[in-house]
Amino acid sequence: MLMPGQTREYMEDPATVRSYLAKYVDVDRFEILRSLVYTFNALIAERWRDGRVFLAGDAAHMTPQFIGQGMNAGVRDAFNLAWKLDAVLAGSASDALLDTYQSERLPHVRSMIRTPVRMKDFVSMANPVQAFLRNALTRTAMATPVLGRYLRRGNLHPAAVVRRRQLFRIPKGLRPSPAGRQLPQPFVKGPGGRSERLDDLLGDGFALIGIGIDPRKS
Repeated sequence: MLMPGQTREYMEDPATVRSYLAKYVDVDRFEILRSLVYTFNALIAERWRDGRVFLAGDAAHMTPQFIGQGMNAGVRDAFNLAWKLDAVLAGSASDALLDTYQSERLPHVRSMIRTPVRMKDFVSMANPVQAFLRNALTRTAMATPVLGRYLRRGNLHPAAVVRRRQLFRIPKGLRPSPAGRQLPQPFVKGPGGRSERLDDLLGDGFALIGIGIDPRKS
């Protein structure tokens, strides 16, 4: 984060770079090949579809790097769009299904961008008193068994949930259900009694799953 009076040119000046690195290493033992002031962006395109043209990943939304989720968001975009394109091209779904791509992905993208922006404010504190308190709080949290385990697992990342009002043709009056949430990837027993991953057992396409019941009889 550039401080008052610190221009891009000043920060990229070789003398400035050497002075900062000299606090940690013997700069005379290294050759500095490149220096760069990185400008992060938190941007979302207004429309991700125009006819047969779709935007995904960084073309649709630019995520700051502070929690390292930009590529993951792009992969989620691609997966969400790919199966819908396949269904429409195969004639098993109407073109309207493609309009749900942005409506389903947009809320998670927004929360995934807001979180690293907040993290930027957390890690880039310029006030030394605030930075001291932040460091003390972080060390305490990491030393706490439950909270430390939560932070190490990266549970600060927003969950990819499709809210009920954005689900395609799902009645709004239904009672709360797992609809719109990510399906766990458990080991299950296949027809031969062998333990398999659920995705491997189901394969491609749609599936009706019953927990404790035979869904064919419900």
